[in-house]
Amino acid sequence: MRSCFFTLLFVLVTATCFNAQIFVEGFVRDAATGEPVPFCAVGLKGSSKGWVCNEDGNFRIPAPANNDTLVIVNIAYQTSEIAVTALMRNNIIKLKTRQNWLGEVQVVDNNFAYELFERCRKTLEKSKPWRSKAYFVLQSDVKKQPVELLECYYNASLNAAGITDLGFKNGRVGMAQYRQRYFVNKNTSKAITFLSLTSNDGSFPLVPFYFKGRQLRKNFTLKIEDIYDTIKPVYHIAFTPTGARQQGFSGEVWIDKKSSRLLKLIMQNDSAGKHPFVPLFSDGKINNVGLRIVKTFDEAGLPRHLDFDYNINYEAGDSSRTVNCKGLLYFYDYNAPFILPYFDYDPEFDDYRKIASLSYNENFWNNNDGLVYSDKMKKGIAYFRTNGVLLNYKNPGRPAKGLEHSQFFEYSYLLWSGKQRLTIKSGAIPHDTTKATTKNGAFLYQLYNVKAQIFLDINQYSDSLSHFSATVFDVYKSYYYLQEEPVTNCFYNIYFDLMEIERRKMEKEIRAMPQTLSNLEAAYNKTLVRIKLMEEDYFKTVDRGHNLRNLKQWNDKVISELGINNFAVFEIKP
Repeated sequence: MRSCFFTLLFVLVTATCFNAQIFVEGFVRDAATGEPVPFCAVGLKGSSKGWVCNEDGNFRIPAPANNDTLVIVNIAYQTSEIAVTALMRNNIIKLKTRQNWLGEVQVVDNNFAYELFERCRKTLEKSKPWRSKAYFVLQSDVKKQPVELLECYYNASLNAAGITDLGFKNGRVGMAQYRQRYFVNKNTSKAITFLSLTSNDGSFPLVPFYFKGRQLRKNFTLKIEDIYDTIKPVYHIAFTPTGARQQGFSGEVWIDKKSSRLLKLIMQNDSAGKHPFVPLFSDGKINNVGLRIVKTFDEAGLPRHLDFDYNINYEAGDSSRTVNCKGLLYFYDYNAPFILPYFDYDPEFDDYRKIASLSYNENFWNNNDGLVYSDKMKKGIAYFRTNGVLLNYKNPGRPAKGLEHSQFFEYSYLLWSGKQRLTIKSGAIPHDTTKATTKNGAFLYQLYNVKAQIFLDINQYSDSLSHFSATVFDVYKSYYYLQEEPVTNCFYNIYFDLMEIERRKMEKEIRAMPQTLSNLEAAYNKTLVRIKLMEEDYFKTVDRGHNLRNLKQWNDKVISELGINNFAVFEIKP
């Protein structure tokens, strides 16, 4: 677990506009107590589409057809169905608790729990791979004060046993100090992918599905707690580790007897000996980690949501604090994943760095199926707006005093702006002339690099496409290890402006053609070909700006297309 924060950038981007989708909401309550039932699965009957309630029992879905029926599922309650027309009249859905019949069975052979675990393990191992959209939300607080809120969308590659990959689509974050210190989860989503129910990589305490036969009996004690239903029996089984508590999870499972499918899994360890977290700084120390993981599946065996809650006792310097983190990842639109952005992210970058490269895309956030904000999330956002910073939210307000100059602010991408210019002096481009002398015998072209990209994000909503593009300077891959000269900054900025000219050409071509995915992809690929030719011509003819005559010709092109005179800005006289 590392940390990085962001510098806010004011950028010019292009996006198409369209009307937001219409949604319907529902509220799930316990029929006997009237209390909210959190994290119920909400499915569209006859399809693989599904959603999940938030912690307040509230869900929001794109308006389905009037003849559709929603199925509400929670393992502790009887499955409920409600027609969309009925939901429109009354959006309160009351669930009745399930009846168990363990007390009516005179003898229950507890050995069957081990047999059922074995069968369930084989089912998990044989589960087919899937792709889905995924929404991740994480809230962190210290003594009930919000310190972090992270929301991200991904494409998930997964099976019943675990997640193999999360491809980043979009995200946003809120943060605030606690006693003049920040706490940030950079890699929590990546940590979730380490957890597989059937293979042990050493990142988490032991899971009973790691074992079979005698090893299962040696490492875990199983006990049948309840049996639900008589037609399709569901066994509720508790498990506890036989060895040291911190080495293994305790918990509960619900397994369908007939199909051997896992329906729900709860795993808990209040003092985990193994966990995927590391201190933020070298002088930091993690004394204790408590983990609680809940994984829920639908009747077809598809993972629906994963609750990932943990608390960390963290020491840094002379301070100590316990940070409580509550996360949820839910999967929906199976086999209909997002179109991921056309952009070459560095594979080592965490979600925070990726979020820092984005500008707010209102169309995207208004038209996706994340959880309805709970009261806690609403209060957290309001707190960050006043006392901290919100990144990639609409109207985020000003960053907290001192935050914009914090050592935690780290960014690797700069978005093009006609009002701002790149300079080596400001530190935007890595500049270390000592490296020129240490590269013994290096060719000149090895001592500098300039890299920019066109960011293109395509989104499909019902039958329409929306796209969003920007010109991005890649600070991470750009460097200048030679002695800076008066013309150097001019050389960099003309290149960046030429990339923006190519993006605008692409936008003009897109507007002139039918808005289909294949057309947008073709326009983008055509732009990449033009960019490659432009870069070869530019870098060859200007010689890092030393050839002022050729550099002026490129500068004239920028003046003509964008109205920016870099020679005047950087006081270059041809």
